[in-house]
Amino acid sequence: MTSSSKQFFCPMVKSNAYGHGDIELTRVCEDVGVSGVGVALLEEGIRLRKAGISLDIFVFGPILDSAVTHLFDYQLTPVIGQWPELLAMEKLLGGREFSLHLKFNTGMNRLGFNPQESESLLSFFRKHPNLKLTGVCTHLLRGDDIGKPESISDQQIQDFESIISYFSHFQPQVHLWNSSGWFAVQDLKTKYSQSFHWGVRPGISIYGIQPLENKFFQELKPVMSIVSEIVTIQKVRKGETVSYGGMWQASKESLIGVVPIGYADGYSRSFSNRGEMLIGGSRVPIRGIVCMDYTMVDLTDLNIDPGRDLGKEVILLGEQSDQKITAEELAEMIDTIPYEIITCIGQRVPREFKGH
Repeated sequence: MTSSSKQFFCPMVKSNAYGHGDIELTRVCEDVGVSGVGVALLEEGIRLRKAGISLDIFVFGPILDSAVTHLFDYQLTPVIGQWPELLAMEKLLGGREFSLHLKFNTGMNRLGFNPQESESLLSFFRKHPNLKLTGVCTHLLRGDDIGKPESISDQQIQDFESIISYFSHFQPQVHLWNSSGWFAVQDLKTKYSQSFHWGVRPGISIYGIQPLENKFFQELKPVMSIVSEIVTIQKVRKGETVSYGGMWQASKESLIGVVPIGYADGYSRSFSNRGEMLIGGSRVPIRGIVCMDYTMVDLTDLNIDPGRDLGKEVILLGEQSDQKITAEELAEMIDTIPYEIITCIGQRVPREFKGH
């Protein structure tokens, strides 16, 4: 089954557009003709509406009873995954027409109706025609295993096909693909001739970062760079230490640059004594513990003038000369995923938007 309208395409701008700036990124989506975006929280949707965003906004997180009227007031489309939410909407909307999507759990075991509830849900919507079922979705727990032996994603697709057959009368938008699944299925269009046309909810890929454990589109270009500067330079004698706890000791006379970004800004404390930054086209090591507001780097091997080079550009994420530091590299260094690297960038870090 496919929807009668064009393929559903919904970039995810939750978590401040994965740390990039949700209002600005959503405006870009509007400008290029995207019809809708996805958020996790009601508050995120309201924030976009108050900023003047007019495209469709889908709220994928749970909806409390008290939030139903806000959905209506701000014209946000909920993605409902449990009966209390659905019943609250029916009760509090008082017969007013309103559109919603249903989410089913096909293996993620996080949010969504049980597939066995499909028949009961069909009966509910037939009895409440004011609630317009305009979409049905599920969530892949992997995506990169499409077409492989014992594929979990293939089983989810099969289960989802059974679910959506119940709702064909409503001609809903059907969406399932995440970034990794959508990339993986590109070379399998014939085998997945029906599901290939289901809707796509791209997340990390629209920000130019590879989906976890996938290298399908090597040409993706990261959107975000994190740039700071040297605000002071300390001359450290041999044997002296740097930062809290004295966890790094100078083996020779050293120059230590202070960069005004720390774990309060989302630059993880796990980079202490192991991370690197780019200065003057060279990699320089972090020395000592990353502080709440500052991180120290070793400038000893650079041609640095403490009196002249204050304000010198520092790259924490991005490119400088022929060197680059990627979110994937940073994630691997501290045993996490690129998603966490970018979404943790704090609100007090200014966002500057270029090229649009």
